Amino acid sequence: MAISLCFLADGLAGIYSVATLREKRGKGLGGHDTAEALRAAQELGYRVGVLQSWEEGHSVYRRLGFEDFGGVPMFIRKPE
Repeated sequence: MAISLCFLADGLAGIYSVATLREKRGKGLGGHDTAEALRAAQELGYRVGVLQSWEEGHSVYRRLGFEDFGGVPMFIRKPE
């Protein structure tokens, strides 16, 4: 129903590929999976978590303690 991946390197816990099935969104599953990945990283001694988010996920990540730090340009090619 939901998933998140955590990559640990150089003192950073990178949270990637957070996704929830469309019909299960709004139930806290993505936030839960992200929080669990952060909890596991913290148990291993990691103190900094980073992620990239779509605008619709910002409120979830802010509740988990993340702050906007900068922006990453995204380029999309849509074939006609």
